[in-house]
Amino acid sequence: MFNEKLTTLHVWLLSTAAFLSGGAAFVFLFHPEYSEGPYANILALGLLFTFIIILNWLKVPRHNRLQKISFAVVILTGVPSFFELIDGNGFHVFFESLYATVKLFFLNLDTTEVPFSLEIARWFAVLFILSAVLNKIYNITTETFKSRLIGIVGNHYVICGLNEAAKELALDLRKDHKKVIVIEKDHQNEFIGVLRRNGAVVIEGDFLDYRTLEKANVINCRHLLMMTKNDTLNIEALIKTTSIFKQRKTFTTRKTRCCIHIVDPKFHKVIEEFEKEINNHSKTKNSLDLEIFNLYETTAKVLFRHHPLYKHKAKGEAVHLLIVGFGKTGQHILLQAARLSHFMDGKKLHVTIIDKEADYKIKSFRKRYKFIDRVCTMKVITIDVETITDLTELRLEETKPITYIAVSLSSDHIDFINGLFFWEQYHTIPVAIHMERDVNIAEWVDQNVKQFKTMYRFGDLQNIASEDVIINHRLDELAEEIHDYYCETNEGGGPSWEELSLFHKNSNRAQADHIETKLNELNFHKKRRDKIDPQKDEIVDEKEYHEALEGVMEQLAKSEHARWCAFHFTNNWDTKQTIENKNDAKDNGRKLHSALVPWEELAAVEDLLENTNYRDGNRKTVKNLYSLLKAKGYVVCRGKAG
Repeated sequence: MFNEKLTTLHVWLLSTAAFLSGGAAFVFLFHPEYSEGPYANILALGLLFTFIIILNWLKVPRHNRLQKISFAVVILTGVPSFFELIDGNGFHVFFESLYATVKLFFLNLDTTEVPFSLEIARWFAVLFILSAVLNKIYNITTETFKSRLIGIVGNHYVICGLNEAAKELALDLRKDHKKVIVIEKDHQNEFIGVLRRNGAVVIEGDFLDYRTLEKANVINCRHLLMMTKNDTLNIEALIKTTSIFKQRKTFTTRKTRCCIHIVDPKFHKVIEEFEKEINNHSKTKNSLDLEIFNLYETTAKVLFRHHPLYKHKAKGEAVHLLIVGFGKTGQHILLQAARLSHFMDGKKLHVTIIDKEADYKIKSFRKRYKFIDRVCTMKVITIDVETITDLTELRLEETKPITYIAVSLSSDHIDFINGLFFWEQYHTIPVAIHMERDVNIAEWVDQNVKQFKTMYRFGDLQNIASEDVIINHRLDELAEEIHDYYCETNEGGGPSWEELSLFHKNSNRAQADHIETKLNELNFHKKRRDKIDPQKDEIVDEKEYHEALEGVMEQLAKSEHARWCAFHFTNNWDTKQTIENKNDAKDNGRKLHSALVPWEELAAVEDLLENTNYRDGNRKTVKNLYSLLKAKGYVVCRGKAG
């Protein structure tokens, strides 16, 4: 794909350069009589001009203006000067001249005859070297000074690891003039220059080194984010950072929020134990808050919030999700769909997976999520999607018609090409295409939304890796409000959101994610009170809401129980088979719960426990939904969400 920076000017310059270089080659090879004198100089400059433009187009690292100007002057004056001085004819003279000119940058001049033009080239070569040295010194001292200054003031953001997502987050923070320090050990990282030009400080060092962390003054930062794609590396960075906080000599009331990117659920237990250690240590319990985020999970959540699974689902029809590409994004799309696809009809989610390594990936996936088959049925097709020419051969709709397609392969370009292929075959159902960064294609899709009205793009890192999502938890607002409402209406109150374990936070998040599905079953949707349009929105009062529940309460309660079970199963909880006493409902350590049974078996479980009515709890969740939304600034509106 063409880069967005390849403008019309670049095209014209490249065309001109190609013409000059082609003409030069033709003349040198077939008309040697023009290889001397002014013609040779002109043709040599043409080749040189081509060389410089191509280097610029290929994104040779940019120096400051003085370096660029001095480099250009040396080449443009040195090559023609040596061309006049070197004896001989033909094409090789140009390369001899170019070689002699390059040696000027090493202060090496092989001739005693120095014309004025060569004198200029020689001194500009010296100027180039001096400017390069001074530029390096300036960059080092400036970055050091800025990092020291930010460290003294504090209240800054430290990001460990520089990748595409980290870059987008840093740029988003800089839009609001937040102080940002990024630690990256790869000196050749392509994003370093972008961040520095936008005012962020980049420390080129290892964030596992105490000295580097101290240089970033992590102990006084406002937010600390571990953003590499390696879970183990992020945990190591967390351990190093925590040890610095434990060694601090002064007391502070400032609390640092530490956000760590973790994908594999097997590390959740490690993080929870580490969080307990932080809360039990005198120097970290009041100075360090630990939170986990997962960009792949966030991508899946945002996809289904904007384009829900039920949007094109016919009444009584089971959801059949086709996932093309079963990498980390595809796997989290499956997990999120498994937690959301619970409707009044009680029909189980069916998933078809297409991937060239599907057999291996699904085995690994089932190892991490042991009970996924209790939540959905799956069909796995191991084939390279690039080789598919006829979808009928795959018999995708052998059991159920496809209702939703999500494409997430190796790159934006490949995703788009294959997304178009599937859209052409299934243009009446949603086709979601994963596109992180390809601005040109993304804009084209948005501009042609009427023509491709069932084709959507998702995963834009500018929206996913943002301050609102990662730091301000915009996606968690309703989950926190659910917990607050529970504490307000419960006689015994409850712990604050910050005091909840990761599992219980995620439980509230899963419940919040399903609210829109429940409302959709009643032909309602929710909306912020301050976003209401009186001309378009028909508000439903509490009486109308409860009237709508008549006759369907039991089905909605069943779907809520199925959702609750799916959340536990996808977090590797299992059914507790034996109940030894009336208070023996669950075993947190072994991840066992007696209520992880079908709705029809709940009555028998309730009889064995004291003061427990799981079925009534599910009914209350549905019944109290209106009051919850009203208390937290939402209204219920008639009709499907727009």
